Amino acid sequence: MAIGNATVTVSVADNPAISAICNVSVVDVVLKEGTTLAERLKEKGLENASVLSIAGTLSDSDFTTLKGMKTLLQLDISNTSNTEIPTAAFSSTALTQIRLPENLQTIGDGAFYKTDLQTINLPEKLETIGADAFSGGVDGLLEQMDELVIPASVKSIGARAFTRAGFSSVVFNEGLETINQSAFAYIGFTSIELPASLKNLADSAFTRYDSIESITFKGAPPSIKYTTQSDGTTIYLAPDLTGMDECTVYVKPEYFDAYKTSVWFTGTDAYQDVTQQYVHTDYFSEENLRAIGS
Repeated sequence: MAIGNATVTVSVADNPAISAICNVSVVDVVLKEGTTLAERLKEKGLENASVLSIAGTLSDSDFTTLKGMKTLLQLDISNTSNTEIPTAAFSSTALTQIRLPENLQTIGDGAFYKTDLQTINLPEKLETIGADAFSGGVDGLLEQMDELVIPASVKSIGARAFTRAGFSSVVFNEGLETINQSAFAYIGFTSIELPASLKNLADSAFTRYDSIESITFKGAPPSIKYTTQSDGTTIYLAPDLTGMDECTVYVKPEYFDAYKTSVWFTGTDAYQDVTQQYVHTDYFSEENLRAIGS
């Protein structure tokens, strides 16, 4: 069985011109009130399935059951009514492919941390991507993707959400407001375009910067979110800014003065782990400021 939907075409034998097309979802398990996924899997002999599709509503215990399925590689839950993937729901599992619920709004912290996911399509109603949601630790999660598209519905991307992911390009649609600490760290971007809707941007959002040749800000300067110690204290840590002094920054001409006087170009004092002291840290160079379209 292949994960996903099937398209069926039916025609009249005596008159092939008369036909109809319908889409059919192939579902292995339908969850109903009063039943658990574990029970349904046992009934159908699917406890060791490698490919599985589910309809209905998944409970917390059902997510626990899925996480415990060591043989599960491909999962289709697009026909479930769930609006949230719980924290660490599929972390460290063997999943290589998943279809998410169409009405999904939240992907919890670490939901797919250290999985073997090769690609992902984010639903159009998704609003929040939690911290470490798709982080691969030291490996290239989503390694079969060239480009990730962030839906316009997404407002916030959590810390380290896609750290070390395998794609090399990302599309940010208008509507995104916050990108947190190291959300896209250690990814080989060459260029980045940030939407006008962006209000908050971590100074370490795209570290390391050495492969990035240009960054385009389509709106006013976003407020800077400093990299802080893991315990949440307000000690500012200097992110890895390798290559930023050579990165060309494109903005609208009407925002030139606002960017020149912002922290993005004037810099800030940050704590250095190596020297154990505060030193002035520069982000972008005014010499590399350009007008969009130039």
